[in-house]
Amino acid sequence: MLGGRDVADMLTALGVGRDDDLVVCTPDSPRAVPAAEVAAVATGLGLAARRVDPVERALEVVLSEAAPDDAVVVAGSLYLVGAARAWARAHGLVAAPG
Repeated sequence: MLGGRDVADMLTALGVGRDDDLVVCTPDSPRAVPAAEVAAVATGLGLAARRVDPVERALEVVLSEAAPDDAVVVAGSLYLVGAARAWARAHGLVAAPG
């Protein structure tokens, strides 16, 4: 997530619930909201949050813990989603365009 956005509003809009496994990381951008700040806001909302940096490591952790029927959602800035997509493509989890 980039600065200028309200973290609590974003978590609420995404529908993050108390039973969700929220893993936060910092995208590679000078405008990024630090993952520690996102985790602190989440905790203040009564959510459990873990900080795992960088983006690639966060994906490794989440996917290693996800059950086959779990949904893994990557949300935040385009910097974060772009990095996640590139990692997923490099690991054969997303087809290359074309």
